[in-house]
Amino acid sequence: MKKLILSGLMLASIAAFSQKPTTYKSGKVVVTVWENEMTGVNGDYTVKNYEVDKIYKKDGEWKKTNQFTYAELLKLRAVIDKAILEEEVKVD
Repeated sequence: MKKLILSGLMLASIAAFSQKPTTYKSGKVVVTVWENEMTGVNGDYTVKNYEVDKIYKKDGEWKKTNQFTYAELLKLRAVIDKAILEEEVKVD
């Protein structure tokens, strides 16, 4: 049986990393969902980790930051909501 764990103490080993994460984006705001298969004392389960970033280009190179303006935070909130809702649908 697979279980979804969003946070907490993990006493398990990682069985497999997600090869291709799911990405949700609005403008410069990006939420990336990493899915990992784990094996613990009660069997296999899935852990989803949510990474939030702002991407931008500086001197021809793409960069990431975790600093957001107020307007970007509003977009981030909407993107996080969408990511959580769509990821819940995958579990059900």
